[in-house]
Amino acid sequence: MGVNEIPAGMTLEVLRDAQLQSLRQAKSSLHESVPTTIAGIPAWQFVYTSEGLRALDVLMVRGNEVFMFIYRSQPEKYFKFLPIVEQMITSVEFLS
Repeated sequence: MGVNEIPAGMTLEVLRDAQLQSLRQAKSSLHESVPTTIAGIPAWQFVYTSEGLRALDVLMVRGNEVFMFIYRSQPEKYFKFLPIVEQMITSVEFLS
């Protein structure tokens, strides 16, 4: 998981579009791009294949920060560990 500050007013939709543009430029094979929620906060989930790896990225904006959940795996191991990754993501809570 990574956290970065973003400019005031930056929206999830702007970040989603930037991520989609980045995936297209990298010639990634996009399997899924869907809205979701984490801790009751809107988020966006991407599943794709790039450079021989299967990937799951989830972006969420909270205040002036973007939270990025990133999972990469060899395709044959991706689904084996996916439930653990999903459990970690859905267990996120904010104390303040």
